[in-house]
Amino acid sequence: MRKISLFSLGNAFLFSFLFTLTVQARPISLSDVVHTGLDSSPALEKVRSQSEEASWHKVESYAGFLPSISASMTYMFSQNFMTFNIPAFPGDVPQIIPTNNYQLNAALPLFDGFASTHRWLGARKMEAAAKDKLDWSTFETERGQTLGF
Repeated sequence: MRKISLFSLGNAFLFSFLFTLTVQARPISLSDVVHTGLDSSPALEKVRSQSEEASWHKVESYAGFLPSISASMTYMFSQNFMTFNIPAFPGDVPQIIPTNNYQLNAALPLFDGFASTHRWLGARKMEAAAKDKLDWSTFETERGQTLGF
């Protein structure tokens, strides 16, 4: 069993006493409380992320109005042979069947029954609703911190 000397205990108490004397608390203001509450509220962070997601859904809804281009290529490494007979020529003549395929598609939406327009209008309304919910949550957090102070 190890013995602790009174000298080391005295030094530890003296150090902790001097440390507590040097640390001073500063007065906290209402604006500090509100800013801390707004920065550390998990509910407010959730609503902020939902608002950002709604704004990106509005940007995604523009895709129905834009043209699309796609390209593809297929290359087969194996060669396929087909033989055929030519009259008056002895034996079979080999013929190589082409195995490469190149494709380029372009599409411009002319009329889709206003589906893209309604999708865009819905995304715009969802973005406005998410922004209103963010404003309300910010107000609730500020009021809760103010009343708690």
